[in-house]
Amino acid sequence: MNILLIGANGFIGAQLSTYLKGKGHRVTGCVSKKNKNHDDIVINKADLDFSEIFKLSKFDICINAAGSSSISFSYENTKEDYLLNVTLVDQILKAIIAYSPQTKFINFSSMAIWGDNHNLLADPSPISPYGKHKYNAEKICETTKQNHQIKTLNLRICSVYGPSLKKQIFWDVYSKSLENSDVIELNGTGEEQRDFIYIEDLCKVISIILKEDRFSNSILSVGNGIPTTIKSVVDLYLGILHVKKEVLFNGVSRPGDPFMMKAPMDDLNEMNYQPSFTLEGGLQEYAKWLRKI
Repeated sequence: MNILLIGANGFIGAQLSTYLKGKGHRVTGCVSKKNKNHDDIVINKADLDFSEIFKLSKFDICINAAGSSSISFSYENTKEDYLLNVTLVDQILKAIIAYSPQTKFINFSSMAIWGDNHNLLADPSPISPYGKHKYNAEKICETTKQNHQIKTLNLRICSVYGPSLKKQIFWDVYSKSLENSDVIELNGTGEEQRDFIYIEDLCKVISIILKEDRFSNSILSVGNGIPTTIKSVVDLYLGILHVKKEVLFNGVSRPGDPFMMKAPMDDLNEMNYQPSFTLEGGLQEYAKWLRKI
């Protein structure tokens, strides 16, 4: 397939590009600034006009792996988060409608749209600007699908981790383990729960979607369906790193952070998806990468 990958130089985008190329797909990257890959298309972040891109090339698939992925950033920079997570999606779809209506669109959403509502049969109730913006983008995709017959799919992704990720819990714990202190202090209580998925397993899910043309639904939740407390995963991780330090949870939760995230597995089970990495196995791969940097 001929694929346009927007955000091809990000954590997920870069590894997804390599994975899909390995499956025989032709992948063209689209980025907001030049990088070492001179074949990437550079988009002007000031106007986010994708018209020329879709005029000049007819892509089978467009995957949006760009945007902001930080809840805290959305509080500090609400307008920019809206631009990156809502306006960007709107502009991509407008160009597809006008110049390439056969292109199927995959958008990266987030389980953060649920907020602290654990009833996944109810409507989402996001509590952060980030969650609200991701939900707004989903609505734009659904409206486009209904009104213009463009095939769109929102992936509600849980906590993705793996080599090259230099933020979030595993990077933070590693960085603090190098400090001259016997204690690693972390936010929250440690009882918060996350559903972790290794980056290669996320790429695997997307590959299955492309192979089986899974665009009949508008939403697909992506995770492993196993919520794990932050305390237990940090203990596991420190063991893998061979770090013996006390972990102190300060009880201070960041605004907008849901207490629990867990992906319902109905759709992935129907796709016969099986993860290639357990949480421990994925963390071992991450630790191997850390030792090389």
